[in-house]
Amino acid sequence: AQAARHQLARVAAVDAGRSLVARLAGARDEGHLAYARINLVAALLALDRGDEAREQLRLAWPTAVRVERQAW
Repeated sequence: AQAARHQLARVAAVDAGRSLVARLAGARDEGHLAYARINLVAALLALDRGDEAREQLRLAWPTAVRVERQAW
């Protein structure tokens, strides 16, 4: 039961992350978008979705460098 709850929480984190990234895409504050993408990467990795995580990281990295958040 606990494992199922954890899995649901991970799926919810991915859903919330995707929603936030979609809302922030195209906004002026690229820093928030970079943070949202990085958090989405972590949620995807928790679900063992490495390919999807890699794609989000590929999209996040140039923004992170531009806004000086490359220390991740």
